[in-house]
Amino acid sequence: MSNRIFCATAGALALGLALAACATGPSYSDLERVATADDAWPIDLPAYASGGLEAESVRLVGHHGTTALYLATATMADQSVCLLVYPGSGNWVVGCGGDGMRVGGGSNSRYTVHGDGEAAGSTVISGNVSTNADG
Repeated sequence: MSNRIFCATAGALALGLALAACATGPSYSDLERVATADDAWPIDLPAYASGGLEAESVRLVGHHGTTALYLATATMADQSVCLLVYPGSGNWVVGCGGDGMRVGGGSNSRYTVHGDGEAAGSTVISGNVSTNADG
């Protein structure tokens, strides 16, 4: 009898661990590093530009030509990350979503956000952002 209880308990534990592993989403190593002064959200953006994201999570992940790219953790339940495409104060866009999200950046540039190890696009900008456009 105690052998059956042990087997049932071990089986339930294994199933729980397997389900927990499936429930976790992709990881974004760009957001895991310690913030620096370079990671500051551009000050010339309107306040609403940072709505929907955790301000302390913002990281400058790189540049594509003269366009700065910032990644942040999203605050909405159905979204995991936000990407700011910032060529300058008069021409910017923020997109929030999940793994595989694409954000247009003007001049036919499109940026893809992907989890660690899932690089997509011909130009890798960071561990979690890439593009198919030339820089």
